Amino acid sequence: MAKTQNVRIRLDPNKLNPYLHDVTEMSVKRAADRVAGRAQGFAPYRTGRLRDSITPRKAPDGKQGLEVTYLVGPRGVFYGVIQERGTGPIFPVRKKFLRFIPKGGNSYVFAKRTKGVPAARYMEKAYNTLSINDYL
Repeated sequence: MAKTQNVRIRLDPNKLNPYLHDVTEMSVKRAADRVAGRAQGFAPYRTGRLRDSITPRKAPDGKQGLEVTYLVGPRGVFYGVIQERGTGPIFPVRKKFLRFIPKGGNSYVFAKRTKGVPAARYMEKAYNTLSINDYL
C-alpha cells in the first residue's frame, strides 16, 4: 500500500487580494450595467434625456480590500428624482395660475393646481429585478 502525502497550500493575501478585487469589481460592474439597462427600460419617456442619463459609475473608494461600489441613476437631469418619487399636488407660488404645456399638447394650459406627478419608481423596479445571476 502506498504511503499518502500531505500537501500544504498557503495563500498569500498580498498576492491574492488584487486578483480578487479585480474579479469583484468586474462582477459588480456587470450587475450595475444590467440594472442601468433595466432602469432605462422602466423610465418614463418623452424626450429620452432621462433614459440617456441613467448610467452606472464607480463610487470613490472608501475602504481598502474587496469592497467595490457602483452608483446607478440619472445624472444631469433635475427631474430624475421627481419622476422616481412623484409629487403631491402642485400649486402656484408667485402667480395666481400655473402655466405649462401638457404631455402630448402644443399649447399652454393655465390651472390653479395640478394633481402632481405620479411616482414611476423606475429605479426601484430595476433594483428589485436584481438577482445573483446578474453578477455572473
